[in-house]
Amino acid sequence: MKFNLFKLFALIAAFSITLTGCSDEDVVDNREHGHGYIQFKLYKEASYTPAETRAVNSMLENLSDAHKIRVEFLFENSRFSQTMVLNSYNTENAEYGLRTEKLKLVAGTYTILGYTLYDALDEELYIAELTTQETVIEGGLVTKDLTVNVLPRGKANFTFIKDIEDVATRTSDELLFRDISSVTLNIRQGNEVVTINNLSTRYTTIFDETDGNKIKVVLTTDTVVSVKAGNWRIMSYSLFNSNRVELLTAALSPAPTFDVSDNELSKVDVPVKISTNQEYIKDYLALYEIWKALDGPNWSFQGEGETIGCNWDFNKELDLWGQQPGVDLFANGRVGLLNISSFGFKGHMPAAIGQLTEMSELYLGSHNDVNGHVFDPSTSIKGQALAGTLEANRMDIGKKYLRNKYKSIAEQTLSPALQSAYELRGAPLPGGMQFDNDGFADFNQNIAPRGSYNQKAPATRADVNFGVICNGLKSLPKEIGKLQNLKTLYIANSLIEELPEEISQLEYLTDLEIYNNPYMSKFPMSITKLPRLVAVNLSNNQQWDAEEIYNGIDALAKGVSQTYLQLFYCNNTNLEALPESFGNFKRIGLLDLAFNKIKGALPAFGYDFNPVQVFLDNN
Repeated sequence: MKFNLFKLFALIAAFSITLTGCSDEDVVDNREHGHGYIQFKLYKEASYTPAETRAVNSMLENLSDAHKIRVEFLFENSRFSQTMVLNSYNTENAEYGLRTEKLKLVAGTYTILGYTLYDALDEELYIAELTTQETVIEGGLVTKDLTVNVLPRGKANFTFIKDIEDVATRTSDELLFRDISSVTLNIRQGNEVVTINNLSTRYTTIFDETDGNKIKVVLTTDTVVSVKAGNWRIMSYSLFNSNRVELLTAALSPAPTFDVSDNELSKVDVPVKISTNQEYIKDYLALYEIWKALDGPNWSFQGEGETIGCNWDFNKELDLWGQQPGVDLFANGRVGLLNISSFGFKGHMPAAIGQLTEMSELYLGSHNDVNGHVFDPSTSIKGQALAGTLEANRMDIGKKYLRNKYKSIAEQTLSPALQSAYELRGAPLPGGMQFDNDGFADFNQNIAPRGSYNQKAPATRADVNFGVICNGLKSLPKEIGKLQNLKTLYIANSLIEELPEEISQLEYLTDLEIYNNPYMSKFPMSITKLPRLVAVNLSNNQQWDAEEIYNGIDALAKGVSQTYLQLFYCNNTNLEALPESFGNFKRIGLLDLAFNKIKGALPAFGYDFNPVQVFLDNN
């Protein structure tokens, strides 16, 4: 073919940018022949179909390693090359494609013979051969896609899902899902094992639309991990808390699998096994058994402190079952407080209550119940008329003597006048109080039951009338004796007829209320064996005749709690006299015997019996 010398001259002028740069100002304008533009874009072969190139050396590890490209051209039998810089927004985006600036060429048809890629130091990385034609149109722009043989990589984002099953995955401390702050994963493809370290996690609640909108909690991570494309297996994981203390390491068998495609994001669910053998999970199963046994589906809260009409909800994952109104949990997930006083429960307490061995407080009714579930508002026991409402809620008044209710009448102070009176008499201060450096009397008794719990104080209301039944509790099981950490037990306004002997096994019980249980015909003598009672309320039990209540108090005063008791409420009963043994309660700070039938003088309790407040009105 006859070669046109003028075209060759124009071509050489157009490609002078090979040595001097590629700006438009450097390209000699040829007025006889128009110009156009071409731009090259590079993509990974694994993400591009069909691929046109044929690599003559090994594949690249990452497309972002390429910083420059030299393209070989053939134009009208003349072969030349052009080197251009490759651009992307950032290194991460480079894996999705690189591009050159627009290159100005003489309009015409060009054959692209191949290209070479260079790194940031101009070291050769990759050579590719191809034979393809592109036509540069006068005044137009043509883009040319080039594909590169790069190791296929994708991305994975992990979500950790609880897999609760009946297997022993832990032998020591309890594993709470919310305590997990980071995870290390080991994944495998063929013989290659990759460890993904320290994935920070976030505890998140979701609604599972595929499971009846059940509330579920998952651990999510914002970290997106780049891994080789293909099928992976999740071999094991290690869980850590916020202090990077390892909580659990577990192998997964069978190993879950997930697929990663080139330049695509895979959402991966990782099952984290939570064993039902853990004690806090057993606690939640016990709560469910209690709810079912006590007519739970028909509960409707009618008190104060929770939403009116609310009930317990088990339409959520098992390890969330402890999150119920009236239930407080310790930091380790174990049940610490159970208060079902205002839910309208009824029935026999099941043996499952014995599982709640870490529980500190149990409320099964209270003297100031505000429950609207009155089972029989006109109840009259043994022909007795209902007593009127008490003048004041003295049980709440007494709480000021228990600022630290698990130690005693704590840090109580007397006025200077009362202090002077005790000094003039030469008498010791009541309940073991001592004068402090400020001239005030402080109480410093040390009772040390295991642990303590922040009590949610019941609502302050006038006391419930005798015979008014606010709940349908019929019995307690012998398993109640397993609650070795119980410090507070209230049983009130119920249908219960007797207490199991196992009540006496509650070694650390300090606060006991047996209030208005009109069907309990006999004084519960098992409570007289409790060793650490600090506050006792036996009020509003008019079903006990004078002899029954007298004998019960006598047994209590001769019992093992005589050196601990500080608050004693026994108002609105048939009490006619106190036994002389009552003087054994050397540390009584408050004594409430109002609204009884006490006649004549009280027995001489001894010089060291020094209560701070005594209520004897309406006798």
